[in-house]
Amino acid sequence: MSDIELKTHATGSEPKPQHEAQANLYAKLSGRERVAGDLELRLTHGYVGTCAHLDDWSMIGRYTIEASRTEADEVDPGDDGMLDHCEPETTTAFLTVSDLSDGVEDNDIKKALADVFTKHDCAHEYDCCGCRSFYAEAEHVGGPCWLVVIHSSRNF
Repeated sequence: MSDIELKTHATGSEPKPQHEAQANLYAKLSGRERVAGDLELRLTHGYVGTCAHLDDWSMIGRYTIEASRTEADEVDPGDDGMLDHCEPETTTAFLTVSDLSDGVEDNDIKKALADVFTKHDCAHEYDCCGCRSFYAEAEHVGGPCWLVVIHSSRNF
Protein backbone atom coordinates (compact mmCIF):
# COMPACT_ATOMS: atom_id res chain seq x y z
CA MET A 1 0.00 0.00 0.00
CA SER A 2 1.12 3.53 -0.57
CA ASP A 3 0.96 6.41 1.93
CA ILE A 4 -2.35 5.37 3.46
CA GLU A 5 -2.99 5.99 7.11
CA LEU A 6 -4.70 2.79 8.14
CA LYS A 7 -7.08 2.45 11.01
CA THR A 8 -6.77 -1.19 11.93
CA HIS A 9 -8.74 -3.18 14.40
CA ALA A 10 -8.51 -6.60 15.92
CA THR A 11 -11.94 -8.16 16.11
CA GLY A 12 -11.38 -10.54 18.99
CA SER A 13 -13.60 -13.58 18.86
CA GLU A 14 -16.67 -11.74 17.58
CA PRO A 15 -17.18 -11.89 13.80
CA LYS A 16 -17.43 -8.48 12.18
CA PRO A 17 -20.87 -7.62 10.77
CA GLN A 18 -19.49 -7.73 7.21
CA HIS A 19 -18.45 -11.36 7.65
CA GLU A 20 -21.68 -12.38 9.36
CA ALA A 21 -23.61 -10.94 6.45
CA GLN A 22 -21.35 -12.44 3.80
CA ALA A 23 -23.42 -15.61 3.40
CA ASN A 24 -26.54 -13.50 2.87
CA LEU A 25 -24.69 -11.47 0.27
CA TYR A 26 -24.30 -14.50 -1.99
CA ALA A 27 -28.00 -15.27 -1.66
CA LYS A 28 -28.85 -11.69 -2.61
CA LEU A 29 -26.57 -11.85 -5.65
CA SER A 30 -28.80 -14.42 -7.29
CA GLY A 31 -31.84 -12.22 -6.61
CA ARG A 32 -30.36 -9.34 -8.66
CA GLU A 33 -30.62 -6.92 -5.74
CA ARG A 34 -28.27 -3.96 -5.43
CA VAL A 35 -26.09 -4.79 -2.48
CA ALA A 36 -23.74 -2.34 -0.76
CA GLY A 37 -21.07 -3.05 1.82
CA ASP A 38 -17.82 -2.02 3.42
CA LEU A 39 -14.70 -2.43 1.33
CA GLU A 40 -12.09 -3.73 3.75
CA LEU A 41 -8.51 -4.78 3.13
CA ARG A 42 -7.19 -7.75 5.08
CA LEU A 43 -3.91 -6.62 6.67
CA THR A 44 -2.82 -9.83 8.39
CA HIS A 45 -3.16 -13.45 7.32
CA GLY A 46 -2.64 -15.24 10.60
CA TYR A 47 -5.85 -17.26 10.40
CA VAL A 48 -7.35 -19.64 7.86
CA GLY A 49 -10.51 -18.62 6.03
CA THR A 50 -12.84 -19.92 8.71
CA CYS A 51 -11.35 -17.50 11.22
CA ALA A 52 -10.38 -14.66 8.86
CA HIS A 53 -12.53 -12.29 10.93
CA LEU A 54 -9.84 -12.58 13.65
CA ASP A 55 -7.23 -10.96 11.41
CA ASP A 56 -6.68 -7.19 11.22
CA TRP A 57 -8.72 -5.39 8.57
CA SER A 58 -8.79 -1.78 7.35
CA MET A 59 -11.84 0.00 5.95
CA ILE A 60 -10.78 1.67 2.67
CA GLY A 61 -14.18 2.51 1.15
CA ARG A 62 -17.57 1.14 0.11
CA TYR A 63 -18.79 -1.05 -2.75
CA THR A 64 -22.15 -1.40 -4.46
CA ILE A 65 -23.05 -4.40 -6.61
CA GLU A 66 -24.90 -2.97 -9.59
CA ALA A 67 -25.60 -6.25 -11.41
CA SER A 68 -24.61 -9.90 -11.22
CA ARG A 69 -25.17 -13.29 -12.84
CA THR A 70 -24.52 -16.80 -11.51
CA GLU A 71 -24.00 -19.75 -13.84
CA ALA A 72 -23.21 -23.40 -13.22
CA ASP A 73 -19.75 -24.32 -14.50
CA GLU A 74 -20.97 -27.73 -15.61
CA VAL A 75 -24.47 -28.54 -16.80
CA ASP A 76 -25.78 -32.06 -17.36
CA PRO A 77 -27.34 -32.67 -20.82
CA GLY A 78 -30.66 -33.50 -19.16
CA ASP A 79 -30.62 -30.34 -17.05
CA ASP A 80 -33.88 -28.41 -16.89
CA GLY A 81 -32.10 -25.07 -17.12
CA MET A 82 -32.00 -24.56 -13.36
CA LEU A 83 -28.72 -24.20 -11.47
CA ASP A 84 -27.58 -27.39 -9.80
CA HIS A 85 -26.33 -26.02 -6.50
CA CYS A 86 -24.12 -29.07 -6.02
CA GLU A 87 -22.00 -28.20 -9.06
CA PRO A 88 -19.27 -25.52 -9.19
CA GLU A 89 -20.65 -22.08 -9.98
CA THR A 90 -19.25 -18.79 -11.22
CA THR A 91 -20.81 -15.46 -10.25
CA THR A 92 -19.84 -12.40 -12.26
CA ALA A 93 -20.61 -9.11 -10.53
CA PHE A 94 -20.34 -5.57 -11.88
CA LEU A 95 -19.84 -3.11 -9.05
CA THR A 96 -18.78 0.39 -8.20
CA VAL A 97 -16.53 1.59 -5.38
CA SER A 98 -16.99 4.86 -3.50
CA ASP A 99 -15.95 6.80 -0.40
CA LEU A 100 -12.34 5.69 -0.84
CA SER A 101 -9.77 6.65 1.79
CA ASP A 102 -7.01 9.06 0.73
CA GLY A 103 -4.11 7.36 -1.03
CA VAL A 104 -5.96 4.15 -1.96
CA GLU A 105 -4.60 2.73 -5.22
CA ASP A 106 -6.15 0.29 -7.71
CA ASN A 107 -4.05 -2.58 -6.36
CA ASP A 108 -5.43 -1.94 -2.83
CA ILE A 109 -9.00 -2.02 -4.19
CA LYS A 110 -8.28 -5.21 -6.15
CA LYS A 111 -6.95 -6.96 -3.03
CA ALA A 112 -9.80 -5.66 -0.86
CA LEU A 113 -12.46 -6.88 -3.29
CA ALA A 114 -10.82 -10.32 -3.37
CA ASP A 115 -10.63 -10.29 0.46
CA VAL A 116 -14.30 -9.34 0.88
CA PHE A 117 -15.69 -11.89 -1.60
CA THR A 118 -13.36 -14.83 -0.91
CA LYS A 119 -14.84 -17.09 1.72
CA HIS A 120 -13.79 -20.45 3.14
CA ASP A 121 -15.94 -20.94 6.21
CA CYS A 122 -15.88 -24.72 6.55
CA ALA A 123 -14.52 -25.88 9.90
CA HIS A 124 -15.68 -29.49 9.75
CA GLU A 125 -13.26 -32.21 10.80
CA TYR A 126 -14.23 -34.40 7.86
CA ASP A 127 -14.40 -34.08 4.08
CA CYS A 128 -17.54 -34.32 1.98
CA CYS A 129 -19.50 -31.95 4.24
CA GLY A 130 -21.00 -30.03 1.32
CA CYS A 131 -19.86 -26.60 2.53
CA ARG A 132 -19.33 -24.09 -0.27
CA SER A 133 -16.07 -22.16 -0.68
CA PHE A 134 -15.71 -18.96 -2.70
CA TYR A 135 -12.61 -17.56 -4.44
CA ALA A 136 -12.82 -14.06 -5.93
CA GLU A 137 -10.76 -12.13 -8.46
CA ALA A 138 -11.27 -8.45 -9.33
CA GLU A 139 -10.48 -6.45 -12.46
CA HIS A 140 -10.67 -2.67 -12.86
CA VAL A 141 -13.00 -1.72 -15.71
CA GLY A 142 -12.47 2.04 -15.45
CA GLY A 143 -13.36 4.92 -13.14
CA PRO A 144 -15.23 3.58 -10.11
CA CYS A 145 -16.31 0.40 -11.97
CA TRP A 146 -14.96 -3.09 -11.21
CA LEU A 147 -15.72 -6.61 -12.38
CA VAL A 148 -15.52 -9.34 -9.73
CA VAL A 149 -15.58 -13.02 -10.69
CA ILE A 150 -16.41 -15.39 -7.83
CA HIS A 151 -15.74 -19.10 -8.33
CA SER A 152 -17.45 -21.45 -5.90
CA SER A 153 -17.55 -25.15 -5.26
CA ARG A 154 -18.74 -27.56 -2.60
CA ASN A 155 -16.55 -29.85 -0.52
CA PHE A 156 -17.69 -33.28 -1.76
